[in-house]
Amino acid sequence: MKRWLCGGTMALSLFGSACDPDEAPARAQWVVVIGTDASVPQFGDRLLVEILDSSGEAACDGCRRQLTAASASAWPLSFGIVPKENGDSLWIRATLYRTDHTGNDGLPQGLTHIEALGQLPQTDSLLQVGLELRMDCFGVPTDFGAATSCDPATGTSAPIAVLREIGSAVEMVATDSWPAAQPVDCSGALPDGMVCVPGGVFLLGGLMSLAFSNSTEPEHLTKLSPYALDANELTVGELRQLVLDGTIDSLPLSQDPDPKAKNGACTYDGGNDALPVNCINRDLARAACEAQGKRLPTEAEWEFAAGNRTRETSYSWGEDDDVCAHAVVARGRGVLELNIGIPDHEEVDVCRAASSEEVLPWGPVANDAGDDVTDLGLRHMSGNLSEWVADAVADYDDPCWNPGSHLLVDPICTVSTTTSSNITITRGGRWTMLPFLARVVERNAVSVGNEWLGVGVRCAQSM
Repeated sequence: MKRWLCGGTMALSLFGSACDPDEAPARAQWVVVIGTDASVPQFGDRLLVEILDSSGEAACDGCRRQLTAASASAWPLSFGIVPKENGDSLWIRATLYRTDHTGNDGLPQGLTHIEALGQLPQTDSLLQVGLELRMDCFGVPTDFGAATSCDPATGTSAPIAVLREIGSAVEMVATDSWPAAQPVDCSGALPDGMVCVPGGVFLLGGLMSLAFSNSTEPEHLTKLSPYALDANELTVGELRQLVLDGTIDSLPLSQDPDPKAKNGACTYDGGNDALPVNCINRDLARAACEAQGKRLPTEAEWEFAAGNRTRETSYSWGEDDDVCAHAVVARGRGVLELNIGIPDHEEVDVCRAASSEEVLPWGPVANDAGDDVTDLGLRHMSGNLSEWVADAVADYDDPCWNPGSHLLVDPICTVSTTTSSNITITRGGRWTMLPFLARVVERNAVSVGNEWLGVGVRCAQSM
């Protein structure tokens, strides 16, 4: 339902008592209707509304308000504004943003939101006007001093316009109607063991990265075509079959029979073909995927799938921060017990104690993923093994991620201007690492040619 908020007894009142527009006072006022074509709450669950005077400052004490806007049924939003008695011009700025993208002052931070700025037309009667927050203007700031706001037709800054008069709220754009964000399903037969990930739009990256390397900021609005991902990490048995078929000609490191040896946690030739294969370098991982007619996923594809697509969850299972209870992470044996010179960050065991009586086994596990499963049924994306992706290491402010458009389409960063070519990215938490790496947005840099205890592979295929 539409929510109507009308002017009170002040010369200018942004929010007063609720009323129906047909019962509005006869005195002059604007009824402002704000609409958006964004998907809510994905791209915004809060609306900041500001009424500004000719200096760009708030026109009154109550002229900056924040509204909850997390439900599509709340849109379009509307309210009344009473002109100043002296007839001075007024402007209105609206910002749709996410609660998790606010600064210490409670206001939107960065550019991951939609802003629109317009001038209220002169009126001596009841006048209904519209202001639209379009996804084509995502990330384009308004500038009162320069008198500019985003033009949705071009997605670039343009002179501020006078708000247009509308006959009814029906004329406003509808939520979740941005054409680029409409989901696109997979076409063709889905290969066995793979899950379709319908195409869509999301924010790549995230705020407040906890990783010790590779920033997750700035975020990028990203559109992906549909693709398929293996439901499970590549297993020892699957890789062994590729070797027997002669489609690949190299092997990962084999398991050392001494469990305390450096390769004692490698899974190949360890007697359990159901385990995910680890101790595999990226070249072999890529070759194993290509031998099946597949490829390594891109960073964007991996993150979109692991974060449950447009829900953009923090973990594959949702938002619960009790990572030890959900994923196979931090189950190392401890540096003192191992004592073979592996860096401290490779042997973390803070999640091995399931209870005061039970100690969980170290190493990756087969089959059962517990709660570490996405909405689409992808298993072990937040834990067990990290996974190779196709991209090079490049911070998100690298030119590789900034082609000049506010929307990245099927991005892949294969050449970085800021890092060595022998360094690449793995995604997802793993049994050897601290729980915070289970966060979907976290990135971990590793050497391309090395075989890592905690890294495996999950293949992708364009659909």
